[in-house]
Amino acid sequence: MASKKKLERKIEQMTWLTKQEAMTYVDKCESIFDQDWKPFLNQYDNGGSIVYKKSQIDEFMEFRKVITGMPFTSWMHR
Repeated sequence: MASKKKLERKIEQMTWLTKQEAMTYVDKCESIFDQDWKPFLNQYDNGGSIVYKKSQIDEFMEFRKVITGMPFTSWMHR
């Protein structure tokens, strides 16, 4: 008989992240995430739960690493 064990989700393989997964991915606490990250990321409604696109988080993270000292307000996602 086939096993119906639920596989554990790995952040590296995901396309969409919940808020908790996004905070873990960027390694920030909730208050810093809400202040410095959330206003600049698109939020998608996944049938009652809000998710974030991991590729957009990657682009924003790359922007912040490459251009150090730039204010968050200069971020313009594609």
